Amino acid sequence: MSSEGGGKKFEFRLLGALEVASGGAVLPVGGPRQRALLAFLLLNANEPVKREALIDALWGDDPPGTAQNALQVAVHGLRKLLDAERIETVGDGYRLRVEPGELDVDSFLERHEEDPAAALELWRGPALLGVEAPFAEGEASRLEELHLVAVERRIDLQLQNGEQELLVPELEQLIAQHPYRERLRGQLMLALYRSGRQAEALDAYRDARRMLLEDLGVEPGPELRQLEGAILRQDPELTPPERVRPVKGNLPAPATALVGRELELAAVTGLLRRSDVRLVTLTGPGGTGKTRLALEAAWELARSLPDGGYFVDLAPLEDPADVAATIAHALPLGEGRGSTLDNVKEALRERTTLLLLDNFERVDDAAPVVSELLAAAPGLRVLATSRSVLRLSGEHEYPVPPLRIPTTAEARRVDALAQNEAVSLFVARAEAARHGFRLDADNAAAVADICVAVDGLPLALELAAARVRQVLPAELAARLGERLAVLTEGPRDRPTRHQTLRATIEWSHDLLADDERDLFADLGVFAGGCTREDAEAICAASAEALERLADRNLLQRDESRYSMLETIREFAVERLTAGGHADELRRRHAERFAALAEEAGAALWDSVQGPSRAEWLDRLEIEYGNLRAALAWADRAAPELGLRIAVGLFEFWLSRSHLEEGLGWLDRALSHDRAGGGPLRAQALHSAAFLLFELGDFDRGSAWGDESLELYRALGDPEGIGRTAHLLAQAASALGQRERAMAYAEESLRLARELGHVRGLIVSLREVGLLAAEGGDGDRSVMLLAEAEQLARAHGDDAALADVLLARGRLALDAGDSEEASRLAASSIALYRAYGTTAGIAWAVLILALAAEAAGTCERAARLFGAAEALRETSGTQLLGADAGVIDAALNRVRAALGDEAFMAVRAEGRSLTVEEAVAVALADDPEA
Repeated sequence: MSSEGGGKKFEFRLLGALEVASGGAVLPVGGPRQRALLAFLLLNANEPVKREALIDALWGDDPPGTAQNALQVAVHGLRKLLDAERIETVGDGYRLRVEPGELDVDSFLERHEEDPAAALELWRGPALLGVEAPFAEGEASRLEELHLVAVERRIDLQLQNGEQELLVPELEQLIAQHPYRERLRGQLMLALYRSGRQAEALDAYRDARRMLLEDLGVEPGPELRQLEGAILRQDPELTPPERVRPVKGNLPAPATALVGRELELAAVTGLLRRSDVRLVTLTGPGGTGKTRLALEAAWELARSLPDGGYFVDLAPLEDPADVAATIAHALPLGEGRGSTLDNVKEALRERTTLLLLDNFERVDDAAPVVSELLAAAPGLRVLATSRSVLRLSGEHEYPVPPLRIPTTAEARRVDALAQNEAVSLFVARAEAARHGFRLDADNAAAVADICVAVDGLPLALELAAARVRQVLPAELAARLGERLAVLTEGPRDRPTRHQTLRATIEWSHDLLADDERDLFADLGVFAGGCTREDAEAICAASAEALERLADRNLLQRDESRYSMLETIREFAVERLTAGGHADELRRRHAERFAALAEEAGAALWDSVQGPSRAEWLDRLEIEYGNLRAALAWADRAAPELGLRIAVGLFEFWLSRSHLEEGLGWLDRALSHDRAGGGPLRAQALHSAAFLLFELGDFDRGSAWGDESLELYRALGDPEGIGRTAHLLAQAASALGQRERAMAYAEESLRLARELGHVRGLIVSLREVGLLAAEGGDGDRSVMLLAEAEQLARAHGDDAALADVLLARGRLALDAGDSEEASRLAASSIALYRAYGTTAGIAWAVLILALAAEAAGTCERAARLFGAAEALRETSGTQLLGADAGVIDAALNRVRAALGDEAFMAVRAEGRSLTVEEAVAVALADDPEA
């Protein structure tokens, strides 16, 4: 279900949990209000919807006064998610443009009557799951009714095809869920009668009549009564039709149900039903479930083909010359004249059938055999599974991805977690392995961790679920750092290569040439992937060699970046460690990423251009796995290198709220620094002191800050002196030592002006301005903060500007101007969000909460106080004594105004918000922001 037109393509899913996908990835839809808005616009796709109708849909008859603003915020969020042109402003309303095939509801309705089975493939139900709004229940009921009608139509078709015996258990279950639905009752009666169970069919009628009379006070309808009469007289018209012939071929019956592959199954079968597609190859690394998906697709397709479908297992083969004979054996063919390939061509020439060629990677030199068969047999379709494409004309590759793993937000809610694909498979297999197992609040976090640890690989999930027989999920999750050793003991009736995760990866590894194996092992040095340039510099990898590994699905390719699934990387690391040159490779890796950290650290302090700062932070976020790996190796093998990396990452750790982790690395690096006295140690002490202050440890932070300042003075480094004096000014201010703080701040400001360092000047102006306000010099405070804001805007330093606006907001709040404080704090939030600075967002939300309390909007204040608490915990920032007193007093006033029960409920609601949801709530009263 993707757009055929230009622009970005989406898949909109309402028939189950609300989801939006693009490029195979599920996108984060946002908070409850934004989800509800998207659902309502999708239900009215391509039609203009007035704002009043949207407000009614989202809030019902009694919308809050802020509804108009909140609606604008939600529309803005959806435009960012979907591209702005998708949501058009039409008069006093909006229209969501949806292309043909993008919305699952549209596709469902198109197939509903003609092909109910195909329509039901799209159903992930219950409909509109997770959408909470007044309109949702009615719309969900409407869609559920359509779903049930499609089920009934599909059952009618199955009854016509003589499948009555198969339908009885399903109908009994459906009737238990919908006891008053007479059509289902009649279908059960007919299925029982046609199965030779006339007495039970009449009992089914009596059960229906008794329930309708007792519960509803009505008799069964005329159709049900007429069916009873026909059964009593054994009407010939009730005679079952001739049973539809069984599917021809040798397709093995799956031992377990397919879980979590509805979209992939629909895509693969849809491809092979096209008249212009005759060869589809499912590709992907070992363990992604290619064979299981292919088998399900083969069964579905074979039912509609006169000559059915045939399964050909190529896994045991070593010689590509044996492929034709293996196909001949599977068909099966008798003894014939001429070559085996000629026999197969002749046998398939007049057939309309499907060949499922499994594990083609073992014999990929035999790919021309497939081309010859397709040329000789016009009615033949081929579905192949392989770890790389066959490279044939007319081939359509379908990469089979791992199952979608749970997001952090899903992991916090059991109901959302239960809808996740990877979790669904794990739970289904765990229920089979251990009687009574179920997903609940006690094991949800561990189950989510397991699914993430194994990359959503179906094989790994099944192996992990099997271990639930012996250990609890929490214990299993803790042990999955060594996945290859833990994930063993698969079912004995599975191929050996599928009984352990290690065997599955070895299967692919053994197919590589020697130089490819060496490169595969060397690439294990990268944690979290690498660019082509990094692979060339560290592993001497050529672009062609990287592409070959990507073609074999041992590397994942994303634009110019390559990565390994962690399960595969663990295997590569084992090979790297055993290879004898691991330390040399890890040294080159650490030196390259030390250079990156140093360059980034300098740019993040010196650069005043907003976009470049955001780009540096994002680049470090992408490479953080490699930087951590480099730090870990340097910690034991090259301490000075570790110190360089740690100093370079300081601004990143501060901006992206890795405070405790960053402090830990700096602490270890400083402990290894025996010489001391150099500029690198001074920088490290400054960085560690800053992080300690952020974490609320002023004693140790002051000691390290003092040592840093002493070193900088000894080195004669004015910039280092200014930076550290600024840091000590902030610490002294937090401890209530105003005179000491002002002395440090004035020194920092003087040095920044002398050096002409713009960033240093902005932060120093901000600090002196705040201290001036505290000392009662309001005029100087206003002047200094205005200069800081002007400099930040003039030089495009949005990160520094956010801090200045936040400082002005705090002063406005102290002056009793809650409206101005709210405006300034809201303006800073958008800037902090651009850099992913959660700590800054937390402080801005806190100011908005205090402003809301001062303005008397206590419910909003309670919600924002809860959100600020959660954001501070996420970022690791601490409240200072004076701030804590102000906040506690405000909280007590809000509690008194709302009452304990309401206060606790609203505050808890705020704590449960994600960062994006908290930002949306915080900005809801500020349409411009």
